[in-house]
Amino acid sequence: MLAALDVEKGERYWFAVAGETFTATFIKLKSDGELAFKREDAPGRCNFARSDFMTLRGKGDAVRVREGQAQPRLPSIEPDAFQPIAEGDSKNVIARKKKYLKAVTQQYYVTCIDEFGIPHSIKKIQKFLDSHLEEHKKLGLSKMPGASTLLALCRECGQPGFRPIQLFLNGAGGDQKSTKWDQFILNSKALMIEMFYTFSKPLMSEAYALGWFLKEIAAEQERREAVNGPSLKVPAKSTVMRWLVIGGTEENKQKRLGRTVTNRQMGGIVPHLSASRPLELVVMDHTQIDLHVVVLDEYGEVRDQTSRPWLMLVVDVYTRMILAANLTWENPSLYTLMEGLKQAVRPKAFLAKLATSPSLAYACDGFGKFDRMLVDNDLANVGQSMRMTAFSVGLNVALAAVKNPETKSIGERTFETLNLELWHQAFGGVRERPGVLKDDDPSGEARFTLDEAQDLLWWWIVNVYHVKVHDGISMAPARLWKESYQFWRRPMIDDMRLIDEVFAKTEERKLTRGGIRYENEIYHDPEMTSGLIRDLYRFNEKNLTGAKKNQSVSISVRVAPLPDGDVSAIRLYNYARRDYVLLPNLDPEKRGTFAKEEVKRIENNRANEAFFPSRQVDVNRGKHLAKIAPHEHAKSATLPETSSPHGLPIHEAEQPMINRKSVQRGAAARKANAAKKKEKEAQRIKRQMALPESQDAASMYDHADAAANVSAIERPKEFSADEKAAMQAAMRLKLGLRPSVDTDRTLS
Repeated sequence: MLAALDVEKGERYWFAVAGETFTATFIKLKSDGELAFKREDAPGRCNFARSDFMTLRGKGDAVRVREGQAQPRLPSIEPDAFQPIAEGDSKNVIARKKKYLKAVTQQYYVTCIDEFGIPHSIKKIQKFLDSHLEEHKKLGLSKMPGASTLLALCRECGQPGFRPIQLFLNGAGGDQKSTKWDQFILNSKALMIEMFYTFSKPLMSEAYALGWFLKEIAAEQERREAVNGPSLKVPAKSTVMRWLVIGGTEENKQKRLGRTVTNRQMGGIVPHLSASRPLELVVMDHTQIDLHVVVLDEYGEVRDQTSRPWLMLVVDVYTRMILAANLTWENPSLYTLMEGLKQAVRPKAFLAKLATSPSLAYACDGFGKFDRMLVDNDLANVGQSMRMTAFSVGLNVALAAVKNPETKSIGERTFETLNLELWHQAFGGVRERPGVLKDDDPSGEARFTLDEAQDLLWWWIVNVYHVKVHDGISMAPARLWKESYQFWRRPMIDDMRLIDEVFAKTEERKLTRGGIRYENEIYHDPEMTSGLIRDLYRFNEKNLTGAKKNQSVSISVRVAPLPDGDVSAIRLYNYARRDYVLLPNLDPEKRGTFAKEEVKRIENNRANEAFFPSRQVDVNRGKHLAKIAPHEHAKSATLPETSSPHGLPIHEAEQPMINRKSVQRGAAARKANAAKKKEKEAQRIKRQMALPESQDAASMYDHADAAANVSAIERPKEFSADEKAAMQAAMRLKLGLRPSVDTDRTLS
């Protein structure tokens, strides 16, 4: 039995097929399974096979047109618009991020009013807002809009069931409220809450926080009275204490007490995850796999190293189908999460070669628009940003409960199964706990590259995991997926192009008069480049005056490749017109992906070397220069047998130089020299402390050291008493002095 399609009679669709675009209305599902549409721009009908229509929906070439739309218009989302404000962002970037966050906040509350059936009354809406304060703080949204603002947005921004983000980006809504307290009191309140909920030793008490707050208010009162300024209305102590209690959000509690303690106080016991139909709830998780994979360099050659890549998984809770499985070298980040999310909602055409039977075809069919996705709480920072991004296109992403592993037990069990049946058994598999020292090193047995490991992973998923019986559901995931869609229809994204645009990973490049260079490709069109430079000229980074006036401009822009990695064009964001521009490749014949072009480039370089080595070209060029312009000072760079391999005797010295022993370098030499110096200093201090206080400097001469420096062969014999007396007598006689009594006595 064929699965039901997410299409209703009377719905309008915009098609981009065979080089033309048109709008058509769905009429019926024919008995042979084809879908019949009536074109609006021409008489007659057009029919699509089920598989072709699913492919068009997945690629974004068949877009459902909601009521009130003439044709689908792709809203332009600025790069990195939904990322949190980071340190180093300029004022303009911060303003743009706040603008998009405000639009998402307004879209969220208008959607709540539609889904909960809240009457369009200011009192009813305000009552809902008051009851939603705590949830608002947890969502990470901007300031809560007022009831009157939301009432106006409900009338102006689309209709129930169709509230696209672009309708909220025009700055509608005032979102201004009067305040009861002076701005100084509000600032002091925010600082007090920040101080109180910041970890310190010992922890700040409520009495200390209250005392600090009242002291600041009193000091400000005195300052204002001195200058005859307006007086402050001081809040009561009970009000200040209530502010501290209200400020005890889960995030602030974690900052003060830690995540574990906060979870024990506030985190409820989460039951086992459950769902009643496919795509109602999916789990996204990540881990570093227990397999060493061979690393390739930029030329596709094997490096002398291995590494363990990261795996992102998306698992459907109801059927246990794996909707996304992506291996990457990049640590978990916003972009790796979004890649897993994109793979979960799109058809997997790359698995067509594995669908060799009807059962395996269902094993390759896991995709669709989910109702809710659960993300690991360890990725709270990037998870919040992904929540805002996903919500803008109609996807609901939530964070898993803190310190409750049962909330993502399905993903953890899948990782365990992968380790036992796939990674641990493969060449380079880590069979013991990673990081534990052991005798054998599995990295030396690595045989697979990242692409090969990815192919092995999907083959095992399709041919083993999806078709074996699971204990939790008592059947194979592919069978449950097949039987479920006899009663449930698969939901899909209305416009898949919006997914590609919002989740695109952009990079910064320089735009010049010659276009843009990206991944060894040049993208340029004279008219389009001129138009872009005229729009973005104010962002020029060069001072084109004086000698530089004839140079090209250099403008920093954000670019993103096409979703399928096609090299024929690149997407460039025009900040002036707030839209993406498709800049073509300078070579119109270029087709294929960047990876294929890199392989072609490597093969071409090898063929060139095989035809005539570049080293021989350099040798021939040198011989040619020697013929046309010989230099008498130029000498051969050939090393003689006795020459050092670290230098070339290009210039010979006129006089011979004496080689002296150079200073030893390196950490070992520095350590040895420092030890010798320290020992010598210790001996000097020891000798100095052993000398009497009346001993002069001359007596500090170390005769033992002096004697050690004289060779035993050259050391003269010591003077005897007779020789000493004879020497003194000879000296007195030479100087004309009288012989001494001692000398006469000695000589006698």
